[in-house]
Amino acid sequence: IQYIKEMNLTVEELNLKGNKLTNESCIMLSKLLYNNYNIKELNIEWNLFVKHTNLELLFNSLKYSSLKHINFRSNKIDDSSCDILCNFIVSNSLLESLDFGWNELTDISGNKIKDALVLNKNIIKLELRGNKISDKIFESIETIIESNKERNKNKVDPDEKQIKSNSDNRNITETI
Repeated sequence: IQYIKEMNLTVEELNLKGNKLTNESCIMLSKLLYNNYNIKELNIEWNLFVKHTNLELLFNSLKYSSLKHINFRSNKIDDSSCDILCNFIVSNSLLESLDFGWNELTDISGNKIKDALVLNKNIIKLELRGNKISDKIFESIETIIESNKERNKNKVDPDEKQIKSNSDNRNITETI
């Protein structure tokens, strides 16, 4: 993390899976991510955030980022962090997918996440399997996600450009 910051590297995808991030590394990561508009995908799977403050620090630094995909799978995140998680969901309008699978979230978190998804209609993928969330709440969340997908299916990614073919009037999307 320090190397990326010192070298002023442009990073679009940051994979920190299974690094057992410490207090110090969470602080460094938060500083790196704060107002970072280059990183689009962040994987912090299997880091076992035992301190609520570490998670809060990370979420606060990510609130105004340009992240599209974030993976916090298997970090023992529980209901005590749900308000922070939901504030993050609501405030990050570019976010498209989240993975909070295999944590320790319950129906309390499931209901709050459902409410947050109503406010952020850009999220089209959410992984919550492996938590203690009931089928009824999963189904409600799934309905919201499906609605978001339908709403966003014609949305053009700003990293892509539309090229109109003169010969057959088909739209071709080219990643640049």
